[in-house]
Amino acid sequence: MPTLQPKRLPRVLSEAEVLIAICEGNLAQARTEALHNYKEAQTDDEAALWSGVLEVLTPSARPQA
Repeated sequence: MPTLQPKRLPRVLSEAEVLIAICEGNLAQARTEALHNYKEAQTDDEAALWSGVLEVLTPSARPQA
């Protein structure tokens, strides 16, 4: 999985916030849209951006204490 570069992080977070707003808070729909954008990416940079957005929108599987 690609590691997010520090300068890319604000853009990734911004894109994630925009998708959540467009999808009216529906995270599942936002993830679906981000996946679609990732699949339609024309460049490696664009694919990396949407991969980062997907990473932000996908909850990690951490064990609950």
